[in-house]
Amino acid sequence: LEPNWERFLAIVERLPARDRSVAEAVGVSHHFLMQQVLGGRGPPVRTPSGGAGGKGSAMPAVSPRRGNIGGQGTDSRATSKPLSAAEKLAERERVQAIHRRFYAALAIRDLVAEVPAVKVAKQYAVPRGSLQSLQSMGGMYCSMVRQLCERLRWPELAALFSALEPRLSLGASTQVLPLCKIPGVFAARARALLEADLETVEAVAKAPKDVVEAALRQLHQFESRQVDAETANRQEAVVRQAAQRIIRGAQEVLSAEMQQLEDEADEAQFAETRGEKRQRLS
Repeated sequence: LEPNWERFLAIVERLPARDRSVAEAVGVSHHFLMQQVLGGRGPPVRTPSGGAGGKGSAMPAVSPRRGNIGGQGTDSRATSKPLSAAEKLAERERVQAIHRRFYAALAIRDLVAEVPAVKVAKQYAVPRGSLQSLQSMGGMYCSMVRQLCERLRWPELAALFSALEPRLSLGASTQVLPLCKIPGVFAARARALLEADLETVEAVAKAPKDVVEAALRQLHQFESRQVDAETANRQEAVVRQAAQRIIRGAQEVLSAEMQQLEDEADEAQFAETRGEKRQRLS
């Protein structure tokens, strides 16, 4: 994503202390953001190769005279030559890439926190299609990293990315993920069902239709913006149809899970019986 630098600066300034620490650790610089807002004027901001910016904002420009960072005293034998024009350009592009990645990470963080995509797109000044593409790519990348961790036998990291993958793909928190297994239930609908005390797939499958309808009516997309009766009737029909599909989908998911449990029990019993027969023959 190409950041809107003014909004980026405002978002960073509003971050809580913990998130500000993360921003500084990866090399996000308040000074650099100010430069970008002012049109990119001024010397390039240098960050350590490891991305750690230390306390405060990321490191200021390199001193041409001493070669140290931020004018702090260093051994005179460790001095370096002033950056050439090409080196300055490369350094600025590197720092810009760090900030672009963090801007995208902030947008994904909001999506995973169930902030509506329309609101996130407006806040970060990006097209909704680009935001959805970023979310999809994030889920795919998370899956690739999980597979890599499994092959390298890093079970802890593999479990971490395995838990994060569906959250990235669905834009949902861990609380609503179980309900997102129901066909036609996305994060916002799952949250509405959860607030209606329908916390499991089984609860949705057994819920009366009017309870599910009442939960769906709380969603913004089902709110009537017009007062004419025809529009209200159409929206009410959408609510009824959606509630019916959700209940039917929950029943199908529950039935499939029960069938899977029965199949696993039958396989275990068959394996146990076969083992007993082998013992008798031996």
